[in-house]
Amino acid sequence: MDGDNMDLLKDYDANKLLYQGFLERIEHLLNELLQQHGINIHSLTFRVKERESLENKIKKHKGSYTCLDEITDIAGVRITTYFEDDVTKIAEILDNEFQIDLENSMDKKALLDPDRFGYLSNHHIVSFDDGRCMYPEYKRYKTLKAEVQTRSILQHAWADIEHDLGYKAESGVPKNIRRRFSRLAGLLELADEEFITIRNELEEYAAQVAVQIKQSPKEVGIDLVSLRTFVETNKIVNKLDLAIADFQDTHVLEEHTYMNNKDVEALGYFGIQTIDDLENALTSKQKIIVEFSKLWIHSSDGKLLTVSQGLSVFYLYYILLVEADEKSIANIYLEKYFGAKGTSLERFYNEILETYNSISL
Repeated sequence: MDGDNMDLLKDYDANKLLYQGFLERIEHLLNELLQQHGINIHSLTFRVKERESLENKIKKHKGSYTCLDEITDIAGVRITTYFEDDVTKIAEILDNEFQIDLENSMDKKALLDPDRFGYLSNHHIVSFDDGRCMYPEYKRYKTLKAEVQTRSILQHAWADIEHDLGYKAESGVPKNIRRRFSRLAGLLELADEEFITIRNELEEYAAQVAVQIKQSPKEVGIDLVSLRTFVETNKIVNKLDLAIADFQDTHVLEEHTYMNNKDVEALGYFGIQTIDDLENALTSKQKIIVEFSKLWIHSSDGKLLTVSQGLSVFYLYYILLVEADEKSIANIYLEKYFGAKGTSLERFYNEILETYNSISL
């Protein structure tokens, strides 16, 4: 390797920690920006290019680089999104919040001919803009650039599998296999679009279900969306959760820790199929739920630091479990949702039964 190239590697060795700090600052900023814009991502990773990889790149592009700053991918960031349209949203954030090297940035997918195989990501070459570089925590990174790759999780899967197969370019793939690559890329693009459609429909349903619950609860089946909406908005749930919180001298936390897919299935064990069924059960058992929770928490020698929304629904299960008077249902429920088996299952059920029988109304 000639002297100029050796100088580049020496500069790399001297500045590797600076690049590491640069990437950590980008990661912190990106996490803040994504949170502000309400974008939930699968992962955000970063890396400083390994010395051997950099050396190979310098050799491959012999004479192309006069200084380290001209190599734009020494610092690399990869953002993997759940949904493909979030790739576009993140691109807008990068355009607004960073200085963009337009000459070296690209949307590789847009460059791909429609009849060619490939499933690629957005590449932005970014640096901190003059406004941020006025602050001490950014100023030292003023001359550095990073390559930010943004892709959906399906695009990421494509890239990983394609890499594992060892085919980087279309010319390296036999014609009949190129067709299969192309079909698969189309399927993945369709899947990305369908996931977006499903997400949008779920969001639309979530926006409408609160009105449906209020107007016709008998017609609203119990699913995770309707159950969480009910827990968030129902006066009886709110009243019972507050009662439990009051005797624990704490407050209700506005998140439904207890509400998940298992709860939807669990309610079915007790014949509760609609929101109306659930509201009626809570209404008829509200005094028992509060008294049971007092005894149950006390017998556990515990004190709740907070009460999550829907805790009263959770205790309703115990009440219905005992009142069902079918040991087979109790065994299935306790084993499936609490992992209780054998003697531990019997002991758990007896503790619930004993607590229930101790209620004095």
